[in-house]
Amino acid sequence: MNFEQNTLNIYPNVTHEILTVVGEELELSELKIYNTTGQDVTSMLLIEHPSEDKVIINVGKLSAGIYYLRTKTITNKFCKY
Repeated sequence: MNFEQNTLNIYPNVTHEILTVVGEELELSELKIYNTTGQDVTSMLLIEHPSEDKVIINVGKLSAGIYYLRTKTITNKFCKY
C-alpha cells in the first residue's frame, strides 16, 4: 500500500507581509488563520489563489507574533514580525 502524506509548504516562515502556502487543492480549500488565543483572524487578511495548489496571503495587517495556519487536516505555525 502506498499512503500519501499530506504536506504543506509555507514560506517564508518568518514573514512581514506575504506568506505563500503550497499544497494539495483539497487541503487548501479550508484555510483559516488563528492567533495564539484561538481567535480566527482570517477575515482580516487578503488571500489570493493564483493556482489550485498555491495560496498567497497578505498578513501585513496582523500584529507581530505567532499564528497558526489550519487547513482541512493540517495545522502549521508561522511567525509574523
